[in-house]
This record gives sequence, C-alpha cells and structure tokens, in this order.
Amino acid sequence: MFFKNSILKCYNFLMIFLTFVFVFILNLENNVNCSELLINKNKKIDSVPPSNINRFNYDNNRINSKGNEYLIDFEDGVDGHIIQSGIQGLLFSTTDRQDWLYGDMSTGDYNTDYICNGNIFGWLGPNQGRGRIDFTRGAAKSVTLKYSSESIVFLEAYSADGKLLDSDNGSGNLRQSMGSLSVSAQSIAYVIFHDSGNRWLIDDVVVEFANA
Repeated sequence: MFFKNSILKCYNFLMIFLTFVFVFILNLENNVNCSELLINKNKKIDSVPPSNINRFNYDNNRINSKGNEYLIDFEDGVDGHIIQSGIQGLLFSTTDRQDWLYGDMSTGDYNTDYICNGNIFGWLGPNQGRGRIDFTRGAAKSVTLKYSSESIVFLEAYSADGKLLDSDNGSGNLRQSMGSLSVSAQSIAYVIFHDSGNRWLIDDVVVEFANA
C-alpha cells in the first residue's frame, strides 16, 4: 500500500509539474506574439507600385509658410501598400533591399499596444533590416519623427558619403504616448531608423530641408 501511494504521489506531482511547464510555455508564446505589430498572420501584403499611391503636396504640408519644414503624416497612404518613392522628395527603403509599407490601425490587423497619430503609419512590414529614408529633393538640416516600439530604437543621420552625422535613441513605449526622436546636421543625405527586431512603427515625420 505504501509503495502504491508513493507512486500515486509521484504521478500527481509529475502531472502538476507538466501542467505548470505547459502554461509557462503558452504564456511565453503569447507574450512574444503580443509584442508583434502585425497580429493578422494571414494578411496579404499588396505589391502596389508607389507611383500609383501617394502624391505628397509640399505646399499643403508646409509647417511654416516662410520656412523649409514639412510634415509627412502618412494619412494619404493605403494599408499594405509600398511607400518607396510614393512621397515626393523621399525614398523609403531598407538595408536589406526591402520596402517600407503603410499600415492602417483601423483595419484591426495590427496590435493596438502600438500607438500612432490618426490611423496610418509607416513600418517595414514583415521584412527585416533597418529602415532608410533618402532625401531626393535635396539635403535635410533636421529630421524629427514620432515612434512606437517594443524596445529601444535609434535614429541616425548620414552624409552622402556614409558618414554618421548625428544620432538619437529612445526607449520602448508600448501602450504609452508616442516617443520623439530628432537629428540635425548641415547636410543630411539620409537617415536610418532601427531597433533590434523590427517591432516598431513611425508617424509624423518632420523634415527641414537645407534649401527651399
């Protein structure tokens, strides 16, 4: 009888232990998934040519009528469509030769722990790499943007020959107000925005060009 009871206790303990391990692993997976921006894994990403989507009007988006600062809020974009050169004067690419995409929070396909202003934002889609924005209209003097991310993010400004001119960083801020990063230099040819795992979005990019 003693031997039988011992086996039963060991069995019960083993079942409790395995249940605990199963719940722990399930919660761990859920936590990982909850930190991803795209929650609809069946979502189709459209390959729409950027020339057919957003035509950015600098006159309508000038912050100061006497200055060279312009706001890009992405609100004219279409969910899942490629940004690339669709915003005149800017070229969106990645260090892995992939494309930035528009995202739309109102579709219900995205994690609402991430915050944006309005509904439309910019992100890298399911692709990896670092987000790059080139200023094809002319060099920029400063770049400021809003972001929402799981972990620390970096904004880096570079010259045409690839020299790092300025940088800024900010901590993760899910379920909080959007953070702000800013870089400035005399002649910024492009900026790179990144974290360590492609779990971020950006919005409200303000570019001050060196010339009108």
